[in-house]
Amino acid sequence: MASWEQHGVWPSRERIPRKMKIRESNLACHQEIMSPGCDVVIHGLERCKHLNGLDATISRCLQGSLFCVEFTHEARMEWALRLQDKKYQEELRAKDALIEKQQHEMQRKELELNKLKGEFEALDQDFHTRGRRMDEALELMRLAWTTDPTTYRGDFFTLEEFKIQPKPVGSIPIWIGGTSDAAIARASRADGYQGISISPDEMAALVDRLREAGAGDDFVVSYRTGWDPNGMDHRQIVDEAEAYAEAGVHHVVAAPWRRTAEEWIDSMERLVELVPLD
Repeated sequence: MASWEQHGVWPSRERIPRKMKIRESNLACHQEIMSPGCDVVIHGLERCKHLNGLDATISRCLQGSLFCVEFTHEARMEWALRLQDKKYQEELRAKDALIEKQQHEMQRKELELNKLKGEFEALDQDFHTRGRRMDEALELMRLAWTTDPTTYRGDFFTLEEFKIQPKPVGSIPIWIGGTSDAAIARASRADGYQGISISPDEMAALVDRLREAGAGDDFVVSYRTGWDPNGMDHRQIVDEAEAYAEAGVHHVVAAPWRRTAEEWIDSMERLVELVPLD
């Protein structure tokens, strides 16, 4: 397979055409650019991977997300043949859809992370130590539930002769959420996992990660849903319930979007009829 090289340098302005027509609907924008040394302009670094197998030099354009591609003569002929291949074009479109889906997911997670950061800033807490603080809090809670009095000295919490009354009868189950490696490791040491806004396929992968991290047979996998029989297609609810059960979920937190207690109870009763309790 011929190699292709990506240069992390900015080409000179003379090599950048003043007007670039970028076809957003196609992976590799194959609009020919009448500029010396630039055969193709591609929108996005991920799309450059579709040139794999072609002998080409790729340079970042001044516009930032655009990349200027310079083929060898043989690669230029091969690229022209590829553009005439309908099957190849279908593969490009499929890969383009996958890339866009991944990019949207990354943007969604970034927005959620920024929102979470704002909550920590409002409470004057360090966002970057949240994981260690959580681990310490979990350790302290378990100690306080079983030991009387409790003395604890940690990096974030310090308690002297601390008591909780009345103490719980038995152990209080702790369920942890999250999708990062640290969150999965933390959840596997707890009693269960609580998921939300996760597809059945994603949940199945998370369950595998939890088992690999050490979650035992009595570990509970729960999922919070927005199922509402009074506002959703019943077949959709049943299909999703079966998909999540197959993914490894054996507990559901239902949260119908109802305005009054009576409406909420009615939705819950209908939901139990659709998805019977084991």
